[in-house]
Parts: sequence; C-alpha cells; structure tokens
Amino acid sequence: MSRLGRLLVIWGVLLPLLALPTTGEWGPGTVVILGIGLKQRAWIFGYPIRFDAILCAGLLLVGIGLSVATLARQEPR
Repeated sequence: MSRLGRLLVIWGVLLPLLALPTTGEWGPGTVVILGIGLKQRAWIFGYPIRFDAILCAGLLLVGIGLSVATLARQEPR
C-alpha cells in the first residue's frame, strides 16, 4: 500500500471517532468514548454536523485510500 493510501484509510476510520463529540446527536453533556469523557462543545467548531454525513465522509476516505493504494501497487508490464 502506498503511504497516501494508508493515510486516507486511517483517517477514514478515525474520522467518525474524532468528530463524534461535535455531532450534536445526544444534546449537551459529556460523550464517553472508550472510557474518555469528551465535553461536547459544538459552538467551538461552528455548527453541529449530522453523524451520517461524517460516516459518509469516512467511507469516502476509505474508498479513495484503497483505490489509491491499489493503483499504486500496479506495475507496468
């Protein structure tokens, strides 16, 4: 896998976890992920984002990353 492909796949997987506190799905309060309390402060980032949009963006990054990695592995004959 090329480096760019790996980075895109990693960011695509981590994007939903990183953006979860800013989604506004649970209202104000604390969101607990893996035992870590994250204070939800949607006003810091402008406006709350829907979680399905974040999942779509993550899947898009994973798909592009796998495509880049596959195309980079092909050798000319």
